[in-house]
Amino acid sequence: MIFSALHRELGQRPGPFTIDMINQAIEEGVEERDDLDWKQDLVEQKKLKGEEFVKDIAAMANNGGGLIIYGVKENEKAAVARHDAPGFREGYERSLIAATIHHIHPPVFGVEAFLLQDDQGQAVVVSVPASADRPHLVYRGEMFGVPIRVGADTTWLGEREISRMYRERFNEQRFADEALQSLYDQADLHRDDDRTWFIGVARPCIPILGPRMSDIDIREVVQKSYGESLRVKRGDIFGPIRNVRYANPRPGLRSWVLTSSSDDDLFTAQVTLHHDGSVSVAMALGGIHAPENHTGSTVVSSIFLESYLTDLLILARMVGEKTGTGEYEVRVGLESRDPSPIVMWTPGEPGFFPEDPRVPLKKFIPVTTSIGVRDSLDSVLDALRNIARDCINQGGLSYLRTLRKELT
Repeated sequence: MIFSALHRELGQRPGPFTIDMINQAIEEGVEERDDLDWKQDLVEQKKLKGEEFVKDIAAMANNGGGLIIYGVKENEKAAVARHDAPGFREGYERSLIAATIHHIHPPVFGVEAFLLQDDQGQAVVVSVPASADRPHLVYRGEMFGVPIRVGADTTWLGEREISRMYRERFNEQRFADEALQSLYDQADLHRDDDRTWFIGVARPCIPILGPRMSDIDIREVVQKSYGESLRVKRGDIFGPIRNVRYANPRPGLRSWVLTSSSDDDLFTAQVTLHHDGSVSVAMALGGIHAPENHTGSTVVSSIFLESYLTDLLILARMVGEKTGTGEYEVRVGLESRDPSPIVMWTPGEPGFFPEDPRVPLKKFIPVTTSIGVRDSLDSVLDALRNIARDCINQGGLSYLRTLRKELT
């Protein structure tokens, strides 16, 4: 699901880009904005590293993101006619993305290109995401400069404006950390007993600004998440996606809330999908399938811990796919009102080296990291494994058991 400046100007609901949208924009004479730029000719592949192209990308990213659309003639800033923009061939998008990474400082991640065509020819939509790393600099002759969109034009910032933008970046980063902790604290409020609970939150670096997801969208996200969970785990291991009532999400404060589908208090869970793209998971973990000789509300199975974490990131990935959100900040932890030390263990399984160190953990340190949920699934799973190891290593364990080594 995409909601862009073009969707906004045409009064359309979120959805994929189509050539009909370009034609409608021309019929209506849609004018350029600070987040919408008409271009007649597609940049030649060999010129993507040039100053003009990277300046346009950096300027759009510095101003909150937007679209550069090639294949449209404009007059007085308004779209007036189609103009065939050939040249988008195999390898073009790869070269385009490489230019946004290697020739802009810091890189602009998440740029995407969409080829649209009909009997009038081709048009190419380049989508530039909002960036938390601005200001983005490009070479301007012998020095760096900071371009920015102002209305339909691109200009260069002066020293004072650049300093202000750096201050804004640092303030936004501090606010983002506070917002992530606030989201974690809110999820932690759902603990309703003395057992150890898994608390996990994922917050987009750039919160969603488009229309809110409907209950139908939520059901679709959770259903797809369940299928993905089955694909990446070794078997249908219990977790929050499997346990919540996805068919009947209820509205919450700027969110949709899904609660446990079972009346069994042993598997209490709550999943919250927030309107800004954030995901929260709170689920009881301590005392579930604990070994007979070491029971207790603070005994934690590493397999279930790994499973819960996997479900959190799969949900974030599916929300990102639905909304176009890419970069997430993630924080996961174990919380308990029981003062007893947390003890992690791994149930014995055929073909696996047994791990049962029973190392008392007086305090679990929440793990915080960044992850690109719209990267390749292999990249997301690599990041997931790193987070999972950071979690189980605190309990003296070394080996992951839940995630498949190879996907089917």
